[in-house]
Amino acid sequence: MVSVKEIVLLDFLDEVDKLAEDLEQGKEYADCDSYCYMVDQLDIHYRHKEDTDDSLDLKDIQIIMNILDNEKGKKLTMCYFDVIEYLENK
Repeated sequence: MVSVKEIVLLDFLDEVDKLAEDLEQGKEYADCDSYCYMVDQLDIHYRHKEDTDDSLDLKDIQIIMNILDNEKGKKLTMCYFDVIEYLENK
């Protein structure tokens, strides 16, 4: 069984790849759309995790949201890299 942490990590990795690909192709992908999508994904995965899955708890969700919300002046992709680093080191 894949843990919710692994699923969330893959989501952030995929979104970073998508943003990079869009940039290479000259497409604009609004940060707001990406941010909202990732918060929704985080919510969905956390709400539907197995009771026995301790890989991500509410404190981790708070830390991830703080990374996303408190990184003023940073590009969203850089915040995503910070989340990825947090999850890889957890």
